Amino acid sequence: MKKILIAAAILFIGIAAFALTANIIVLVAAAVAAWSYIKNEENAKTNSGAHTNQTETKSQNKAEDTQKMQKQTDEDDEKSFYTAEQASAIMKKLKEMTAKETVRIKATPIADDESTFEKRAIGSRFGGLPYWTRGEDFPTGEDGKPLYLLAQINFSEVPPISDYPARGLLQIFVRADNMWGCDFNAEQKDWRIVWRDVLTASVAMSAAELHDIGVKSAAEVDEETGEFPLPLQKEFALAFEKTTTFIHPNCDDFENAVKHAAEALGFATCEKSAYDLFDEDSFNAFFDDNGVAHQIGGYPNFTQNDVRRKGDMLLFQMDSQFSTDGNGRISGNEILWGDAGIANFFISRDDLRARNFSNVLYNWDCY
Repeated sequence: MKKILIAAAILFIGIAAFALTANIIVLVAAAVAAWSYIKNEENAKTNSGAHTNQTETKSQNKAEDTQKMQKQTDEDDEKSFYTAEQASAIMKKLKEMTAKETVRIKATPIADDESTFEKRAIGSRFGGLPYWTRGEDFPTGEDGKPLYLLAQINFSEVPPISDYPARGLLQIFVRADNMWGCDFNAEQKDWRIVWRDVLTASVAMSAAELHDIGVKSAAEVDEETGEFPLPLQKEFALAFEKTTTFIHPNCDDFENAVKHAAEALGFATCEKSAYDLFDEDSFNAFFDDNGVAHQIGGYPNFTQNDVRRKGDMLLFQMDSQFSTDGNGRISGNEILWGDAGIANFFISRDDLRARNFSNVLYNWDCY
């Protein structure tokens, strides 16, 4: 509408000029000028529209190209560095290169029968009352209360593995608080390790004598006094089996071990994390084929971070344990470290050989 008004104005001016001059040439010139203006405006609009359409098309194509590139990047990210066949070969090589002697522990709940305590006083167990002799000070926490027996291992019942004792009794005590005595360092304030080279069942205190000095089992935690239930509330009989385990994916040195195994097989290597090296099934197979459990020696497991100090060996590990129904489904908790966590005790090789348990690192974590 605007350009029509402008053209009309040009024509009107021409007519006015004609009226004044009676010059046909002026009128014709005005008409031509008006027509030219209208055509120029239409051409400009057409060119502008074509340019806009071209720009929009380019933007749309660019967006589609960006989406394609992002899709390709996502697909590339989803691809694992190693094929399933290569992953299987690497797992086999890892077993050969990182194999360690390990003693796995099977824990079976038993009745906390104090009437037969004296007969099994020096035996291996989780929970229950400890072997203790008359006249010696019982381990206490900073609050002065007796600690609770977490685990007692008679190494004469344990299959022999290098550097670990062939006999003697290892006892681990913890406090009944919300951290179970753990302060994530080697100071044994609210937890304690007791080592005995020699033990004799005939000098063991009875259950009644232990109760007289304030000692209780994990099943006897008194929540009314502010004590916190232990990871286990039963006594467990222990059975030991010697086996071989290999490095666990939750260990900090797992990716470096994978690299060495891949190099030994002639495979290419890269700096990707373990999660990107394998597809999900292959990665999970490292866990499935290297099950975590209660154990002595071998490789530790963590739900959070690898806390080992340089040169640390796994002295003892207690995992969470669940009961199952007839269909194999979890039906309850038997041992529970927080939210399905795990506890570790680490020691240097020199200290282990010297039977020096004063510098043990106690750690537990959970999901």
